[in-house]
Amino acid sequence: MSNNVKVDKATPSIPETTTSPEQLVQIGNKVGTAIQGSPDLAKATDVQAKLTDWQSVNTDLDTNNKAKHNARVAFDAAVAAQGPLVRRWGIRRRALIAAIEVYGDGSAALIQALNVPVAQQTPAPQATVPVNLRPMKVLKSNNASVRWNKTPGASGYILQHCTNPNDATTFSAELNVSKTMYRLPGQTPGATIYFRVLALDESLPTGRTTYTAWVSAIAAA
Repeated sequence: MSNNVKVDKATPSIPETTTSPEQLVQIGNKVGTAIQGSPDLAKATDVQAKLTDWQSVNTDLDTNNKAKHNARVAFDAAVAAQGPLVRRWGIRRRALIAAIEVYGDGSAALIQALNVPVAQQTPAPQATVPVNLRPMKVLKSNNASVRWNKTPGASGYILQHCTNPNDATTFSAELNVSKTMYRLPGQTPGATIYFRVLALDESLPTGRTTYTAWVSAIAAA
């Protein structure tokens, strides 16, 4: 009889694919511990060397995984803290500006002596005659409505309406308006009403601009 050992042509199997770095460490620990517990390992010197190399990398991967986790936790904490810190930064900034303003008492020299720049005041533009006065479509019946573009520098507006621009007796009293629109109720549906508007500005010699030209609007049915 032959005493030769039968060769099965078997290959070792250590799982790797479709696993996370954390799972790879778990596999490395499990397989490494199992191999180290084998009494036959002492006879396989090359296996011992390669196992030592693999376990060293397994330890490095485990350390990196933990560092990645800690960094993610620290990043999430930093993101959560950022909003409150930004708000507190703004609050403290405003408090500092207020303290410097009290100390400076309006003196540019005192403020600049603290190495703090002085805010440059941009003069407000003087109001001009409102532009783009136009009829406004409304769904509410018996209303004639107009609107116009906002006028830079204006503190408000004065509006007039009439039924005949050539007859001053039909002009309404001047109406103070804060918005850039006006609705005139109580009109006969289909009637034509004329409007004009001016802008108010105390910096102007008369405190106001001239009026726009009259613009017509039809009262809603």
